[in-house]
Amino acid sequence: SPAIHKGIAYVGSSDHVFRALKVRSGRLRWAREGIAGFVECKPYVDDDQVVFGDWANTLYSLDPRSGEIQWTWKTKGSRMYSPAAVYPVKAHGRIFLVTPERKTYALDAATGETLWVSAGGRESIALSPDGQTVYVKTMFDSVQAYSTTATEAEKRWEVRPGFGYEIAPTPCASSADGRLLFVPTDKGNLFCLNAEDGSTVWKHKISVAMLNNILPLPGNQLLISTMDGVVTLLQY
Repeated sequence: SPAIHKGIAYVGSSDHVFRALKVRSGRLRWAREGIAGFVECKPYVDDDQVVFGDWANTLYSLDPRSGEIQWTWKTKGSRMYSPAAVYPVKAHGRIFLVTPERKTYALDAATGETLWVSAGGRESIALSPDGQTVYVKTMFDSVQAYSTTATEAEKRWEVRPGFGYEIAPTPCASSADGRLLFVPTDKGNLFCLNAEDGSTVWKHKISVAMLNNILPLPGNQLLISTMDGVVTLLQY
């Protein structure tokens, strides 16, 4: 999935090249060759960096103007531990990501240095609108909330909503006011949690297939696509 920033689409692929394209014309702005593995995720992009992972254990930070590599960070062991399906998020000078090692990481955004690591997670993550909290869905029926400013892994809460064993990499999503957290599952269920304490507000079955991206819309609406090819508009 591409990320668009100031008229430029940043997107990876399966040909070991990461590209920046002008949205209006499709013309290539730059291409970074030598990406070790297939790129699946939607990158994080701002004025300072483009951050994404691949299926060769590597997380990259590139200069958004030139495509030059600023730093790389790696997971160890099997390539199945790669930071490839997670959509990285950034707050307070830190990059946050989760990996199939079932770990949550906070990295220094400028250097790629690991600041802290915590058990839990897989690939689904979300950032609160105010940038103060990062939310992580784990494989084993739990959702965790971490402070984005603490010097160590500071877990604000952890709950078990009841979705069971869970492997959907789909990111969670926050409501615009930050009061609600929407958690997708691979079984077509959507959980709505109170962002303050993780308590369940409601849950709704949309499909028998995995939920894809969740797009919050004005007027308490959610636009959600599912792996069986259906798009659903929910009012809550």
